[in-house]
Amino acid sequence: MKYPLLYHAVYCEPLCIDRDVFRSLHATLWPRISTGQGMDLGEARAAEKPTTNPASGRRATKARPSIDYETGRVKDDRFYNTVEGRPEIAVVPVYGILAKNAGFMEEVCYGITDINSIQHAIAQAAAAKEVKTLILDLATPGGQVTGIPEIGALVRDVTQIRGKTVYGFTDERCCSAGYWIGSQADEFYTTPSATVGSIGTYLAWLDETVKMQLEGVRLEFFGAGKHKGMGLPGKPLSQEDRALLQSKVDEINGWFTSAVTAARKKVSEETMQGQTFNGPEAVARHLADGVVGSWEEFLAIV
Repeated sequence: MKYPLLYHAVYCEPLCIDRDVFRSLHATLWPRISTGQGMDLGEARAAEKPTTNPASGRRATKARPSIDYETGRVKDDRFYNTVEGRPEIAVVPVYGILAKNAGFMEEVCYGITDINSIQHAIAQAAAAKEVKTLILDLATPGGQVTGIPEIGALVRDVTQIRGKTVYGFTDERCCSAGYWIGSQADEFYTTPSATVGSIGTYLAWLDETVKMQLEGVRLEFFGAGKHKGMGLPGKPLSQEDRALLQSKVDEINGWFTSAVTAARKKVSEETMQGQTFNGPEAVARHLADGVVGSWEEFLAIV
């Protein structure tokens, strides 16, 4: 388990993730970071089994290349899904908490999705001559910022390719970094009870100074550079540290809101204050283009 990487990604870098998901992630992750306990590898592999919705054939897991395990050869190298009888449609699942370079254990134990596969799937669909319609199937609370602006820009580039149309769709939630990606599509559709929005950025910094004092531990720090060692347990943030962190959050939030308004020009500043909306509210606030009752109803109009 990459605990140092997880700690840095969750607690030391700005996030575009829904608040409730962060609280749940923290409650699960923090005790494991503190104690080193985690899921058994056998349990993790058992939890990896993909599932399928028999009514529509829509996969409930992210797409992976198909491998012949007897020969070890790749039978199908596509990272996107297809729709039966609709070869012109590519479906890219954007599920779970989004992070760059997440490993197997992070994906299985914490519901984290490595965005490299998402980016690769979009690029594959863009290059495929038979694909005319790209659907981003979104069910994500957002996540780490790293890599998200690049995927958003890639989606926007695909919308400019002649003969290709990109749709965003959610029947669960599409929040924060997930909406950053979804907002760049040509059109965005949602079911009535889905959750859309949470446009905003934050950094939740943990200060362990008081905890260490209660445990009778004190940090003696020697360093060079006024921000060096920022975030070490027992080293409180200075006012200059706080200003630096806030400036990082503000900068990234500026990227986020600029991307949204560039693609969806009617979205107001008041709508981009971290709040979420159901389907009809999202349409009324120009975050989405229409409300559909189901995945099947959505497919019927694309």
